[in-house]
Amino acid sequence: MSAAHTGVMSTVAELGAEISERVGRWVPHDGYLLVGLDPVTGAGCFLAEENAYGPSAKRELEIEEAASGPSPWRTPGPVLRLGPDATVRHGPQVRSAMAADGFGAALRVAVRWGELVLLRGHGRSFTTAESAAVERLVTPLADRVRRFVTDNPLHPVHHSPPGVVVVNSADEITTSTPSARAALRALTSSGNLLDPIRNITHLARQAPTLSRLPTPTGWLALHAERTAPAPDTDVVITIQPAAGTVLLPAVAAWYGITPAERTIIEQALQGLPGKQIARRLHLSPHTVNDHFKSIYRKTHVHSREELLAGLG
Repeated sequence: MSAAHTGVMSTVAELGAEISERVGRWVPHDGYLLVGLDPVTGAGCFLAEENAYGPSAKRELEIEEAASGPSPWRTPGPVLRLGPDATVRHGPQVRSAMAADGFGAALRVAVRWGELVLLRGHGRSFTTAESAAVERLVTPLADRVRRFVTDNPLHPVHHSPPGVVVVNSADEITTSTPSARAALRALTSSGNLLDPIRNITHLARQAPTLSRLPTPTGWLALHAERTAPAPDTDVVITIQPAAGTVLLPAVAAWYGITPAERTIIEQALQGLPGKQIARRLHLSPHTVNDHFKSIYRKTHVHSREELLAGLG
């Protein structure tokens, strides 16, 4: 699953189709979802799907996940079979919604940067041998998802007014600004504007949540928070370009920026020149320059100016 750096981000749909095709050589499936996760907060940051769950099943899945805590199914291993003959089953609401969509079994694959869900119709369960086959692919799958982001250089941040979306307790968008609708349309291939924010909406019902989303034109930051203490109240989501200290933790995780390199970037974001950074951190200017060279190599930029433009 290797690919040369082209400097151009493929679409999420292309990534999903590629992974589905490659995994399908070992484990045929009728549909799939590929979810990217913010590596710091664990909130969804991109989604690709084909012949997958409908809105009702997606909502029931989010409710079930929220009720059971943070992904408890991942504890025993990276692959989980769900279905009539599996040791783990979804709750009745999820099973009913899946059945309405024509699905009877799922195979969930956790990778460092997200999750792949393979789906089969009624009467076609996944086997233990297929689970083992997919488990052998976890590492290359994780690498491919990561390279979807890191094969691309940091794009300059285009500052623009934030967009706002309000989602009610029934998972319906009740209010949205034009800029928010435009952003959401660019983030989904399903046509359902709730899909890119469904996960962060449910996470926000527990606590304020942040996700940083990579897009071909730069990073977006989604902040979600409920309007009142009760969990069944509206959730307000703000969508705006991600920059500075908001963006840096996610970029550092995706691009493999070390703690020492991240400290250098934090100083640079304050506008400090290299010599002053060296004095403040008790390093030699040569060491600081070496850190910058490593950062440029990892983020595919060529200068401090390009780096700071990409981080806003």
